Amino acid sequence: MNRILSDIWDGIRSQPGRTGLSFMAIGIGMISLTVLLAVLGGLRERSRLMIKEMGANVFAILPQRSDTLSGTNEIHESHATLIASNFPGCMVSGTRRFQAEIPGIEGTITLIACDEKLLDVRQWQLLTGRFIDTHDIKTFERNVVITKAISNTRGWEIGQVVSIKNEPFSIVGILAPGNDALETEGAGSSISMEEKSIFIPLSASKLWLDPNQGNYYNLDTIFIRVPETANLPGIMSSVQRVLTGPYEKADRFSWITPEVLLRGIRRLQAAIGFTVGSVALLCIILGGTTLMSLMVANVRDRITEIGLRRALGATPRDIAMLFVLEACLVTGTASIVGTTFCHLILFTAKQYLPSPIHLDGGTFLAPILLSIILGIIFSYGPAKMAAHISPSEALRND
Repeated sequence: MNRILSDIWDGIRSQPGRTGLSFMAIGIGMISLTVLLAVLGGLRERSRLMIKEMGANVFAILPQRSDTLSGTNEIHESHATLIASNFPGCMVSGTRRFQAEIPGIEGTITLIACDEKLLDVRQWQLLTGRFIDTHDIKTFERNVVITKAISNTRGWEIGQVVSIKNEPFSIVGILAPGNDALETEGAGSSISMEEKSIFIPLSASKLWLDPNQGNYYNLDTIFIRVPETANLPGIMSSVQRVLTGPYEKADRFSWITPEVLLRGIRRLQAAIGFTVGSVALLCIILGGTTLMSLMVANVRDRITEIGLRRALGATPRDIAMLFVLEACLVTGTASIVGTTFCHLILFTAKQYLPSPIHLDGGTFLAPILLSIILGIIFSYGPAKMAAHISPSEALRND
């Protein structure tokens, strides 16, 4: 083995310029490939988190923004009631959001006024206590559920009374924070849950509303969870028909489905795959062709050595294997160096990058494996040429 490595090193050292150029091109190609795999992996992970937070069989209805004098096309509690009565197999929940400042907590807090079905629809993790229930809704109870982030910030626990907009509320539960995938992808704050949120009964939120105002029964979002065995597009189409009447149309609303949420990510995946993938492909082709020319020149310069090896008993297979191993060593080493460097840079700077990054064993091993395969492919022709050189041909060349 030491003898073979020594022979390979002699062959590489005999052509330092071509070897360095091939090494650099393969290394850059593998860096580009590593970036591509890391970014696409990050986008896949973001997609998974978005689906997990939204729910694979959940869709949402939001007011559709309008340029007319009315400002927005509103949705009301009656819409949620209408949907629930027509689709008893589905879980329907309506929410409304407010902003409030609470002493001791930096920034504004999102108050999410909801009914008792929201937790079942969104399926967030309840750490302790309970969620808003039917009794809270019917009796206008001043109970709240806080997120873990608020509990940790203020040290609030179940049973404590907190003041929200000058009204006393009792904490009855603590909810695990969701991830920020929906919000960061521009899905809208109405369907995401911030780390610092407080859930209050939808009925109790009307403490701050005037019954004489037109927005007293307004909602920001209606969430609908369909049964896992049901056809979500079919249910959504039926809901649109139910909401379509003589004086209103379903296109007054925005319909947010998992497919809609993933459109942006899929467009980004396609753009990154084309641009970064093109760079990686070009670098790999350049490195491969440079490697092939290196191997051809190496074979021509070592014809005498090859003939001597054949005269001393080396088989054509031994000669071919020598050049294939040399190519694999160049490409494998270039890939290891480039991939390791890229991982270090991405790991250090991933929190500052505009695109999510996901690094794992696949992003490290895949470029190395590919580079070795490329080494075998691009060295096949020169290795075959070297294997067919006979001792007599080597003597004539000398």
